[in-house]
Amino acid sequence: MPHEVQLWLSRVYAGNSLEVWLYALATLVGAWVLGRIARMVLTRVVGRLTAKTETKLDDRLVEAASRPMSLLFVFAGVHVCAGFLTLPDGVQLLAQNAAMVAIALTVAVIALRSIDAVFDEWVLPWSQRQVPPISKQVIYFLRMTTKVVVATMLGMTALKRAGFDVMSVITGLGIGGLAVALAAQETLGNILGSVQIMTDRPFVAGDHIRVETFFGRVTEVGMRSTKLVTPAGVCVVIPNKRIAGAAIENFTQSHGRVHEFTLGLVYSSTTDQVRQATAILNEILREQPSIHLEGSVVFHSLTESALTLRVVYVVDPDDFGPTLNAVNLAIHERFAAAGLQFAFPTRTLHVSDEAARLLSGARAGKS
Repeated sequence: MPHEVQLWLSRVYAGNSLEVWLYALATLVGAWVLGRIARMVLTRVVGRLTAKTETKLDDRLVEAASRPMSLLFVFAGVHVCAGFLTLPDGVQLLAQNAAMVAIALTVAVIALRSIDAVFDEWVLPWSQRQVPPISKQVIYFLRMTTKVVVATMLGMTALKRAGFDVMSVITGLGIGGLAVALAAQETLGNILGSVQIMTDRPFVAGDHIRVETFFGRVTEVGMRSTKLVTPAGVCVVIPNKRIAGAAIENFTQSHGRVHEFTLGLVYSSTTDQVRQATAILNEILREQPSIHLEGSVVFHSLTESALTLRVVYVVDPDDFGPTLNAVNLAIHERFAAAGLQFAFPTRTLHVSDEAARLLSGARAGKS
């Protein structure tokens, strides 16, 4: 190399010789070229191979990694240059830390896009093939949780490599997270309740359920609340935290809504009349097309004031009101036509002869 060129390259600019600056420039250009080559290999070579497969997952993964690949190599080149350039301590540390954070963000973008691809092309179709299908909201919650965990791990790694005290950051986040958890415990309780509902699956949208005093058809199961529409058309929004801790009656999964009631006949009814009443009730239940299963009618008990018949039948929740009305009208009409008398609370007192004489004597003395 000529002496004049050596002198020219040895000139110092901003604390570094021109030769060192040229090395840094060559490093950046080389990193950019390598990034372009890597992207071209992924898109043109690997992409052609994945296009021949039946699944789209590998295509999505290649696409997720190819777009930020050039930036990843450029940021890596900046980090290398900041290491061998002579810069003020604060500037050099800032450049290295900024490059490391940029690399971590680029890797995070690739990782998050890859997670989306895996859930869209594999996890979600797999969940819908299960019997019964897994709720899409469960898959959405798992996707978001996975992305948060991956992003947090990459962020902590980048901070540690950049020289930050990660334990202090974790401690600060823990204290802040505790404060947020205390302030938003109702919201967190509802979210955890929704996770319990989505995993246990006591009901799905479209089922008719009873929760506490509310009965209706489930229209939406959200992350915070569940919406019911009552038979009267009223929309009821119940927090998932209450639902997770309540007893739930699912009439759809039990093939309908169960209705149970008792009828009382007067004690003067004969055995034939009790049999006739049982036959009439069975006939009425068989005539109703909305009753799924054949109803049960039994001579249940002898109470203080009535001969009690117990009636149980199952009806579709959507037809419950009209069916109940039709059954009750038919019972009233046919019992009256057959001369069967309904009992009402009565009590008969038997007075002995001696008590009757004493009662009569008391009345005579008063008169």
